[in-house]
Amino acid sequence: MIPALPPHRAGPPAWTLLDTDAYMDDTQNATTATACTSTGQPIQVTLVAAEPPRASFFCVSCPCLKKEPDEDDEPFSYRNPLRSTVLYSEGDLALLCVPLSAG
Repeated sequence: MIPALPPHRAGPPAWTLLDTDAYMDDTQNATTATACTSTGQPIQVTLVAAEPPRASFFCVSCPCLKKEPDEDDEPFSYRNPLRSTVLYSEGDLALLCVPLSAG
């Protein structure tokens, strides 16, 4: 389950804390970017910005990504080796790793 969305604000915060794990969710806002994978699958990534001290985070959505329940029946598991992660961020850019299959 993704964290509660922050209240709507007029503009982005001056700085943010960024969670390095992305959530598998089809959340959309003004930051949503869409593209196709090399196999033609649609994929979207959305930044959900939060006022510090809350952490901002990314949501990734792609039909080829499977939501594997963890022990608590949550659709997102930190133990999932296929989870999407933020590898690096600088200014208004971020590099994400979105594994589409194991192996």
